[in-house]
Amino acid sequence: KQRYLNSAYTNLRIDSEQFSSIPKRAFRIRGVKVRIPGAGASNSGTPTVDLQTGRIIYPSGYIFNGTMGAAVWCSCPAMILLDLLTTERYGFGTHITDSNLDLFSFVAASRYANELVSDGFGGQEARFSCNVNLQGSMEAYQLINELAGVMRCFPIWSEGSVTITQDRPTDPSYLFSLANVSEAGFSYSGSSLKQRHTVISVAYFNMDSREIDYEVVEDTTAQAKLGIVKKDVRAFACTSRGQAQRLGKAILFSEQNESEVVTFSTSIDAGAIVRPGSVISVNDPVRAGARRAGRI
Repeated sequence: KQRYLNSAYTNLRIDSEQFSSIPKRAFRIRGVKVRIPGAGASNSGTPTVDLQTGRIIYPSGYIFNGTMGAAVWCSCPAMILLDLLTTERYGFGTHITDSNLDLFSFVAASRYANELVSDGFGGQEARFSCNVNLQGSMEAYQLINELAGVMRCFPIWSEGSVTITQDRPTDPSYLFSLANVSEAGFSYSGSSLKQRHTVISVAYFNMDSREIDYEVVEDTTAQAKLGIVKKDVRAFACTSRGQAQRLGKAILFSEQNESEVVTFSTSIDAGAIVRPGSVISVNDPVRAGARRAGRI
């Protein structure tokens, strides 16, 4: 008899003699429907969704032509972020439209996020999944970064549009050498040993127990050198133990291998190509002992 707009509701009739008070109910929901990429160019197929897991299945050789398809339920963090940015009712749609977004960067991030990887326990699952119930308001900048961080992305505003850049394997886009930097050359600095952790405790939501659970990941090689240095992290929108484990491994790998920062100044021609998140190559003859770059 009552209508509750933009709400999902259910009713349940029970015998009051069996309960001293109204019992608590818990529901497992699929959540809102979001747009996913539509039919690709040159008959390259149409993405579909696995309704058991929410993973978007991209056809082999799929080419995105800039057209979005109908809204369906999925757990793809890229499409959920895109929906949040363009929806007027609960997102930023009053300020942002598709014309303000680099849709191709969202689809590229989505394809990488939905690739099948080992879950660490004998099965396979999507690399990144987003399962979260946003019940209250948050700072826009914080929420966008939280959702982007689910798939190792961060958003940037460039050339009048919002694009996302993702930490994924890619080829270098520019080579820096003494020929295209200032006379000061390259300056190097290392990270503190205290910032290199050897044990990561990742908090995630366990769907079976419906409680916060913890996955502990260790780097035994680093422990032998640095001892036990623990770090606690919260896996936002994560309900998979395998995904929590991969997050812990990624943090350990980054801290042990990305231990040095290089600083230099360059000309504007490099700035026209290089963007935040780009992979670059550095040829420093002082460091390498050989000069393999120059300018004609």
